[in-house]
Amino acid sequence: MMARAVVLTITVALTVVGLSWAEQTPATGRVPATIEELEHELRSLVEQAASLQQQIRGQRKVVSDQDVMMKTKVGQLERLEQRQEQLKKELVDARKTLQEKHKEKMERLTAVKAAQAELKKAQERLAAAESMAKEASQAVLTSQQTATDLENQLKELEPQRIPLQQEAKQASQASQAVHADLNELERRLIAHQNQQSKVQLDIENRLRQEGRWVSFKQKIAPIFQKHCVACHNVANPQGRYNMASYQALMAPGESGLAIIAEDAAGSPLYQYLLDGWMPYETDPLIETEIELVRQWIDLGARLDHLVDPAAPLIRYIPRPQQPPAPERYRSPVPVTAMAVDAEQRFLAVSGYREVLLWALDDSPRLIQRFGDVAERIYGLDFHPSGDWLAVAAGTPGQFGEVQLIRVDNPVEARIHLWASEDVMFDAAFSPAGDRLAACSADGSIVLFERDEQNRQAKSAFDGSTVIYSPDHSDWVQQIAWSPDGRWLATASRDKTAKVFDGKTGQLQRTFSAHNQPVQAVAFLDNDTIATGGEDQRLRIWSRTDGKQARAIAGFNGPITDLHAVNAKALISVGTDQRVQRHLADSGERSFASSALGSWLSVVVGTADGKTIFLGDQQGRVHRLRGEKETTALYLMAMPADDKPESVPGDSKPQDQDASPEQDEQ
Repeated sequence: MMARAVVLTITVALTVVGLSWAEQTPATGRVPATIEELEHELRSLVEQAASLQQQIRGQRKVVSDQDVMMKTKVGQLERLEQRQEQLKKELVDARKTLQEKHKEKMERLTAVKAAQAELKKAQERLAAAESMAKEASQAVLTSQQTATDLENQLKELEPQRIPLQQEAKQASQASQAVHADLNELERRLIAHQNQQSKVQLDIENRLRQEGRWVSFKQKIAPIFQKHCVACHNVANPQGRYNMASYQALMAPGESGLAIIAEDAAGSPLYQYLLDGWMPYETDPLIETEIELVRQWIDLGARLDHLVDPAAPLIRYIPRPQQPPAPERYRSPVPVTAMAVDAEQRFLAVSGYREVLLWALDDSPRLIQRFGDVAERIYGLDFHPSGDWLAVAAGTPGQFGEVQLIRVDNPVEARIHLWASEDVMFDAAFSPAGDRLAACSADGSIVLFERDEQNRQAKSAFDGSTVIYSPDHSDWVQQIAWSPDGRWLATASRDKTAKVFDGKTGQLQRTFSAHNQPVQAVAFLDNDTIATGGEDQRLRIWSRTDGKQARAIAGFNGPITDLHAVNAKALISVGTDQRVQRHLADSGERSFASSALGSWLSVVVGTADGKTIFLGDQQGRVHRLRGEKETTALYLMAMPADDKPESVPGDSKPQDQDASPEQDEQ
């Protein structure tokens, strides 16, 4: 279903913070002289690393310029050699024509002689033959001139080829040299960073031994994330002070620095917490939390070893334990996500703080409830093997996550891949199963790639984030892979759909024809994309140029989800309570159900395209079957005492005979 991306860079903390797990209260005061010497060495290493990074940026510019020069020279050489080959071919053709014309001339001259011998009998033949011989002679001259011109052009081009060859060779050598310089600088940077990391770890270990350590990661970050980030974040930094990362915490806000290392009494942040002025208009921190913040600041406001200072706090604080799902549902919960495995054994359905797994056999039954997920589930997708289920979920405005659940061992085999400060809307495996994409309310996509050296591990995706791409300006509500796995398409509330490279995460194309929030996206083939949303139009467009091929009307409300049955047919659902099927190349509607009694929010299909499942806002799952689909209530997607197990048989066909709507011009 839906997905996203993140670049995991090697960033090593410039300052180290944390708290010993020992049950003791660290002493306050300044750091011993031995620590100060190490920190002096640390600052020197940091400065050297910064200098090397500056050199790398300059060297990368040289590399880029040199590569451009090399490519220009190589391109000139290739064009010259292509022109030489073309001229040689034309010369061969001209010589062949010359031979043919010369032969024709000799034949005409022979005819002239024969005509002269029979002058009295063939005067007219003689005149005609002489005329033809004259034309043949002129053609010979023309062919000779053409051949001469081509030979001259070849002679003129030959002196140009040799210098270009030499320039191309020099450019290639220069490019190799600057690449080697860049590699050396990067190697030196890594060495300095490794040394810096060792020094930081040494400092942290010594401070722990002396009882002078408060862990930012374990103790302080959870406090700030719980009480402060809601008002002091990237999108809404009250007082121009962002507390969503360590780096932002240590930067000045509207009134200057909020944290002054080794001086809690002089730190405005600590004073605000101590006076109860912050958090604003909510319960103050408890005394133990305030004391932890004081100790952390007085001990240097350090960051733990190997924690990225720019990473959001939510990424590395302990994951919050989610409340259990209700044993029985008192009222229907809207179905917001579904997935069918490739072998059509299971149907996964969203619940409240849980995912419900149904067995797809003759008597559908609930066989598993996967709890410990965020409040609302927005995206589900089975791995092609059927072993893993990807879950995109979240508690709006508070927490979002992507996790993998091992279907046959959900308790022991569960991997939390990603955490965010707002909900994750979708997650989708690539067709080959080697990548997982997810998308978020923060406008980003995140992409995970399988570790090819770790195929036997419990999860080949564990800890392997490769792309993080925040190219949308609002919620990314759905994500889809192309059939060949090369491209990712997204649907966003920013009124656009976009195409990204499925390996690099680079933006390739933006489609802006909807002019309203886009809620659904699907690939028909590798180059054709369908999108739908609040403008009540199903739009077909090209990945290669971003141009619209067709806009299909006939919807009485926003389109909420799409499913490509194959490269030619699309299933759509929406708030008008109907399911429709259209042919993408003509826009013809081949099927439309009558109203099913509730908004339809999600549609998925089996791999063979024969069965379609629909989820609605009243917690029901419907089923479509056959070429002329019939629909039947399949199950109530929730555990409840009065839940019907299934409705046997299909209802009568509900196909409407209304003529298809015309395409929007």
